Amino acid sequence: MSKMFKNFKSRPKLYLLIALLLVFLYLFLVLINFELLETLELVTFNLRMNIRGPIEHSGDVKIIAVDDKSLSDLYYNQNNPWPWTRDVYANIINKLSRLDVKSVIMDISFGTLDFNNKAKDLEFAESLIDSQFVTLGTTLINSKREFERLNTEYKEELRSEKGYHQFSYKIKNPDKYFFPEFFSTYKLVPPADLFKNTARSYGSFEIGLPSPDGIYHHIPLVIKEEFEFDSKKSSFFLLPNIDILGLGTYYGIDQGAYTFDVANNEIILGNKKKIAVDKNGYLTLNYYGKRSFEEISVVDFLKMDSEKLQNNFKNKLVLIGYTANAKGIFDARPTPFNKNESGIQLHATALQNIIDNNYFSRVSVWANSILLFVLIILAFLIADIDNLNYSLLLNFLLIIIFNVFNYWLFVNNIWLDLFYFNLTLFGIMFVTTLIKVYREKQNKLRIKNYFSRYVSAEVVDQIIDNPVFIKPGGKRKTVTVLFCDIIDFTDKAAKIEPEKLVLLLNEYFEAMTDIIKNQYGGTLDKYVGDSIVAMFGAPFAREDDPIRAIETALKMKEKEKELCEKWLARGENTVFEMGIGISTGEVVVGNIGSEERVNYTCIGDSVNVAARLEEATRRTGTDILISDSTYQAVKDVFSCKKITNLKVKGKDELLTVYSVIKRGRTNDEE
Repeated sequence: MSKMFKNFKSRPKLYLLIALLLVFLYLFLVLINFELLETLELVTFNLRMNIRGPIEHSGDVKIIAVDDKSLSDLYYNQNNPWPWTRDVYANIINKLSRLDVKSVIMDISFGTLDFNNKAKDLEFAESLIDSQFVTLGTTLINSKREFERLNTEYKEELRSEKGYHQFSYKIKNPDKYFFPEFFSTYKLVPPADLFKNTARSYGSFEIGLPSPDGIYHHIPLVIKEEFEFDSKKSSFFLLPNIDILGLGTYYGIDQGAYTFDVANNEIILGNKKKIAVDKNGYLTLNYYGKRSFEEISVVDFLKMDSEKLQNNFKNKLVLIGYTANAKGIFDARPTPFNKNESGIQLHATALQNIIDNNYFSRVSVWANSILLFVLIILAFLIADIDNLNYSLLLNFLLIIIFNVFNYWLFVNNIWLDLFYFNLTLFGIMFVTTLIKVYREKQNKLRIKNYFSRYVSAEVVDQIIDNPVFIKPGGKRKTVTVLFCDIIDFTDKAAKIEPEKLVLLLNEYFEAMTDIIKNQYGGTLDKYVGDSIVAMFGAPFAREDDPIRAIETALKMKEKEKELCEKWLARGENTVFEMGIGISTGEVVVGNIGSEERVNYTCIGDSVNVAARLEEATRRTGTDILISDSTYQAVKDVFSCKKITNLKVKGKDELLTVYSVIKRGRTNDEE
């Protein structure tokens, strides 16, 4: 965790700037109602709803269906084609009146009288008066142009119509009115006078338009009539739809006791109910499933015995309207569970949601923005972890935790945006991973280019896989240092043309370096003039480091002989003879140097000892001298000759060293 915050502190301004830009982009897209973003969010909403699956409801809402069965029965058996004579509805209302039904909503328009069946119209009107629990549906004139096309007499009649004003919302906190987009219509068209004067209430049965994804997620409970605004009679003339009017009857509130609280986005029904809506007056539907409300056919209802009627309808709220299979008058709407759901099912869902307090509340854009900002910062903190796999794991864990939390809120009827959040989190993870992979690739290439000068390709691969071994700075390690130098090189060099000398040295260095790096896995430290410094045990230590160092020295002497024979054969008339000193001990190994130039090297007493032993080969007449510490590690592998009381430069005490003779022990080697 401290590592995460350490990295964050190194780039706080960048992370904060990106987080703010992403949040501002989200705010901008939401506030301009960017349709593509909302469509994709709704796709995730539908997915969550289908994952959740159908849920139970308390069954307070019942549907009496105008379906194909009823249409066929009344047409063929009762000679009553659609539209039916109004005595059919009178029979339904009268039957419901005897069942102590609390409220009836008719999702059917009664805009005209049937002059051929006046008595049946009167019969229906009487049932409305007797029951006083029926809310009738009305049609709408959607535009001023449509209104102006009407004949003058009818227009004047509509202009003077004010009966439905008694149902309009009282506005609370009107000063908080912040550019809502209410469902708007130009003028409400009331039912025929006979019915509007006898029904308890009447209002629009409009379900509104589908969401950008083509699915119905919302239903407008607040309807703005443009006619009142256009005629400058009111800037706040808002009407409830039939669901609110029917609920007013259901809860027994006084007529017109409907309040819309602009500040809190609430509809208040008297002192009985508060309904949370969005700022545009829409209720977000919480669907119970596919056709989750039983649709009882009109003919089946009329034939139902009293016991079944009591069991099904007593103290219920009843909807009467068209279903999706009513041929010629069907009213099909797509929902997350059903592509052809009847509009009356949507009304039933809205009503049951409100009764159960089981509708969705969407988290505000501002709360979303704050959470988004926090998640982005967390994602950057995680992305800053050096270990790519660990970083990816934690980022996936963050995304999983967010999605689980989001789904938990969803099943508890809280709609927290999902798409933009996931897009952002996955985007951050993807981009930072690409950057990290690119940097890692570049770092590996840098390591490869750097260390391929010192060690074999195999060791380079190990370093790349374990970069911890080459962290900046020095580290104490026990290594075996090999120091090699050409004897009397200065005198020999003076007798050779410089260009030819360079060619010979390059050939010599290439051959010896190959033996050190590629054949015995040593690390080339450096070239110092004609000298070669190598080490065994860094960056990776092996148990046989001293043995490999001596094997390298023996092989180098063999190669020296081959090169000299080769040069003499081509007429170079040059012979190189080298002395080799080897010492094992603790040194400091690491990237040492300045900002402009750095080398992977070792420093310490063993390096000095190896160099002094190489010098001593001239005085002792030997090719390879090793220190006592090296000898103790290889004495069972190589034949060596002991040399005592050797004085070397830089050491006060006399040393005991060993001359390497060959691989394998002999009985008289000491």
